[in-house]
Amino acid sequence: EISRYYLCYVLNSMDLTSYVTGTTVPKLNQENMSSIKVPLPPISEQKRIVSKIEELFEALDQIQNNLV
Repeated sequence: EISRYYLCYVLNSMDLTSYVTGTTVPKLNQENMSSIKVPLPPISEQKRIVSKIEELFEALDQIQNNLV
């Protein structure tokens, strides 16, 4: 079982350059996508990680809003 939010954060934090093909129009094909190694903790840990990331993003948003 995998949280889609967890998967999104993991993939967004990775350098996927080595999995991308094409020079003019970069693309990530199914074969390369399937070969990406994703750390997979238990679902409860995934949820805790997502919760902490979202908490930190909220704090960053508040800091940014206070700077404006």
